[in-house]
Amino acid sequence: MAFSAVAHLCVRLGFAKRDVYQATSAFAALSDELRTRAHRRVFDQIVHSGNRGKARRIEAWIRTT
Repeated sequence: MAFSAVAHLCVRLGFAKRDVYQATSAFAALSDELRTRAHRRVFDQIVHSGNRGKARRIEAWIRTT
């Protein structure tokens, strides 16, 4: 997931953790919405099926940094 790399870089570059966390949460919410609206095959090609777990791990990592 490329978003995890972006979140990691933002934290390391000094962006406010709150902003990175909010962006991660918004990304997770939007991908959940896409999951409900798109065909499963299409969703898996765009976002991949393990997205929810990755988003939770990113949020947990941001909280501990």
